[in-house]
Amino acid sequence: MQVWRARDLCHSYTPGEDTSGHPTENYAFFANVALNIIRPSATTLQLFADVIGSQRAIMIRVMKTQDVKQGDRFVYDTLNWRVQALMDAESYTFTKEYLLSVVAYG
Repeated sequence: MQVWRARDLCHSYTPGEDTSGHPTENYAFFANVALNIIRPSATTLQLFADVIGSQRAIMIRVMKTQDVKQGDRFVYDTLNWRVQALMDAESYTFTKEYLLSVVAYG
């Protein structure tokens, strides 16, 4: 599962409200991003259990020049994934790693 793939990256911008007054998140397409999908370790899953909950989680590795931020959304495997945290990629000085989890809404 470690293949570089281009994925759609959407940046989050100012949250709004729907007609009933419920908070909504608005996304705008930003770019296709080349990334490497990595299975998170058991230790990582334990550290972020409060953030991930029972959702599926993956880690991605991107080049440092990519503009990926916490709260951004990726579309992968027909699911929406939210960037939860930047992880330190200690052995890779030219890349960054992020923890993503599935979000239940579009």
